[in-house]
Amino acid sequence: MAAEALSNMVSIPKNRKRFVQDDRSMGLLLQRLDPKQGNSGNKKFLFSILMSLTSSSSGRRKIAHSGYLKNIEELAEAEVSDAKRLVKKLSTNRFRSMLSGIWHS
Repeated sequence: MAAEALSNMVSIPKNRKRFVQDDRSMGLLLQRLDPKQGNSGNKKFLFSILMSLTSSSSGRRKIAHSGYLKNIEELAEAEVSDAKRLVKKLSTNRFRSMLSGIWHS
């Protein structure tokens, strides 16, 4: 229930920005995807929250540079469709930013 409420909350840009700025909140959210934690809540909502956070460059950056990106990639390799979409979104945006840097040079 809490994951669902948080998912709805971060759908609002102002709330999403505040959430991304709070390193502790980001860390706790990403930690919930750790396979060592066992059943850590409804992963569907956790991935929904993370997808919302990828709409900002700082959110993508924090997810990509977190120690938990490896867990997301492992879930994607295990055929978890939401994890696959998240990894694709993170890698696509990284590629676009590299191209943007080349074009503006």
